[in-house]
Order: sequence, then C-alpha cells, then structure tokens
Amino acid sequence: MESKLSQLHKVINELTREDICIAFSGGVDSSLLLKIASIEAKKNNTKVYAVTFSTRLHPQADLNIAAMVAKECEAEHVILKIDEMENKELLNNPVNRCYICKMYLFRALKIWAEKRNIKTVIDGTNADDLLVYRPGLKALKELNIYSPLADCKVTKKEVRAFARMLDMSVSDRPSAPCMATRLPY
Repeated sequence: MESKLSQLHKVINELTREDICIAFSGGVDSSLLLKIASIEAKKNNTKVYAVTFSTRLHPQADLNIAAMVAKECEAEHVILKIDEMENKELLNNPVNRCYICKMYLFRALKIWAEKRNIKTVIDGTNADDLLVYRPGLKALKELNIYSPLADCKVTKKEVRAFARMLDMSVSDRPSAPCMATRLPY
C-alpha cells in the first residue's frame, strides 16, 4: 500500500509542475487528491484549484464540506454554478443520463480551466469505479480528464486508509452520489 501512495505522490508531483484543476466534490476521493496535490504543488511553486459544482442534483451540504476540506488543504476553492436542468437532452432522463450530465458539467469545467491556461484537469475516479457501470466515465475519457487514483490502481479502501494516514476530516465520509441516481430512467 505504501508503494501506491508513493506512486500517487510521484504522478501528482509531475502533474503539479504546472497549475492544475481538480473536480472537487469534497468526498474522500477528490479530497485525497487535493491533499496530495497541495503538498506537491508547494514543492513545485504552482497552484491547485479545487473546483466544486453547485447544481440542483448534488446535495448543497456538499458545498460546505468541500469548502472546509479545501481550507484544510490550503487550496483555492472555486464554485461553478451549473444548472444541468438547462440541458434538454438530460431532461428526457435517458439510460445514458450520467454520461450526458458528466459531459455537460465537465465541459464547463474544461472551459473554466482553459480560460485560466490550465491544461490538466483531474478527478477522483478510483480503481473500484472502473469495475461497475459508470456511464459518466466515458465522458471523462472523451474530455481528457485524468484520473490518477484509477491510473495508480488505488481502491476505495486504500483511498480511505490514505486519508486516515493524512488525518483528513473526510476519511470516513460516506459516498454522496448525485440525487438523479435515486430515480429510475
């Protein structure tokens, strides 16, 4: 497990040679990335932007948690307000709604990053996420969003263990998926 954490630090150190943007929910996965990115960015004298989506389909309490964790990590926290209900395709509630929604949200994040000359956007997809049906992952791939946890084969159990090692307040926070996943297609 120590070798995975070391590998993750090494990968993120390379990424933070320039300013980077993290799709930051305040959950344990993206929080671990933010913590490590903040550590490595200090070494490289670069900036990490923790960008949280404020939407109708994500619990508003997540914004407060995200702000708290960003402060703990000494990262710049940005909130992007996006109304996914403006996307007419999503309103039809199709089987691939997660793909449509992720594409909508992350396209906005990429535009935000590009306006600031930030080339690298990362997210908290972990290795376990690749083993289940997650149609939104296709959108991330198409948009070139990089997932260091998945790339380093870090599982959810390991994410939590690493977060505890780093004494992170969200190490045992339960997952908080999008509210649309609670409704049938």
